[in-house]
This record gives sequence, C-alpha cells and structure tokens, in this order.
Amino acid sequence: MGNTELLCLFSRSRLWINLFSGRSVVWLARLLWEQEAESSNLSVPTIFLFFLMPSSSNLCKYDLRVVKNFGLVQHPEGGWFKRTYSSRKLVNLKYGNRLCGTSIYYYLCKGETSSLHSLKSDETWYYHFGSSVVLHLFSKGVYDSVVLGRNWEGGEVPQYTVMEGTVFGAELTSNRGTLMSCSVCPGFYQDDFHWANQADLLIEFPDYKEIIYRLTKDADT
Repeated sequence: MGNTELLCLFSRSRLWINLFSGRSVVWLARLLWEQEAESSNLSVPTIFLFFLMPSSSNLCKYDLRVVKNFGLVQHPEGGWFKRTYSSRKLVNLKYGNRLCGTSIYYYLCKGETSSLHSLKSDETWYYHFGSSVVLHLFSKGVYDSVVLGRNWEGGEVPQYTVMEGTVFGAELTSNRGTLMSCSVCPGFYQDDFHWANQADLLIEFPDYKEIIYRLTKDADT
C-alpha cells in the first residue's frame, strides 16, 4: 500500500478516525505503517505526520523542535519514534518469517516514560543526547537497571542490549528530553510485542511496586 492509497483511505474514513483517541489512533497508524515499511523499506510515511505531529500546547519548545526536526510520531508505549531502517532480508523462525533487523529513532520528552513491555527479539538501545535514561529490567525473578548516558565515569553506558523475553521500560533521570536509537534483531513485528501484566509483576516483584505502577499506568494489564 503506497502513500497515495493511504491518503485516499484516510480521506474517506476521516470521520471514523476522529472517533478514536489516544492509543487507538497511534495503533491504527502503526499497523498501516508497518505494512508499508516492510514492503518499501521506508521510514514513517508523510501521511501519518498529518495526524500525529504534536501541537505546541502538548510539548515544551525544545521537545517540539526535536520531534519536528527528526519527523517523529507518537509511540504506543510512550515517547516518539521514526523507523530509520528495515532489512530487505528475512529470517525464518519457528513462529514465522521476520526481517533480519529494524531500527528506529526513539525520543522521550520531559515527563514521558516507556511503559513496561517485552519482545521476542533482542533490542539494543543507543544513547545520543539529552538526559540520562534508566532502563528497568525484569527477567526470571530478577530485577536490574541500567543507566544510558554519557557519564561513563559514573557508570552510565552509551548502549545496552535488552535480551528477548525481558520485561522492560525506561524513564528519564531529569527534566530534559532524550534522543536514542533502538535496534531490534530479528526485526520488530507487532505480534512479538506484549504489554507487561501489572498484577503478575506485582506478585513476582513486590519490592519494586513503585516502578511497576509508574511504568504500567498507561499500559493494558
């Protein structure tokens, strides 16, 4: 499906789209974009910027400049993103064919978090600029955290790989937005994404309930 066809689709169904709000619109846009991205190896189609670009009332001036400069749109888990790479090769897995790899820009604005979720693939996070970012990791009964940033003398790291199956989320350490990149291998596929179950996490990790509540408040439980 090309951009012209998508424009026609959105024009004919504008009324229906207006009935959706928040995550519903984002998920609809992402599902349509995934179809085009897999076939065209393009980043986010221009049509989605028409619906999902932020208004100046929602973001501070700095965050708005970053989002517009990099052409980012809202991400379902929180924050903003743009697909920058999709492999043209496929790998055959027991649960289906996947792209060998995909990459995105990922930006957290002031006050935003990445809600807890898990993937069937490994995901590497790369820090670019802005506030340091804490990755909260829950896996096989063990909690861990990693801080992405440029203060390597203070223990921060410029990149970190989250292993498949790990429940994880992210939050800023200060009131400054942060630009990162995320690379998924094998490539991202919607069916491989799962929201964390808040109730299950609270039972398994009662000592970390504040983090769990903070990073699952907008996620389906």
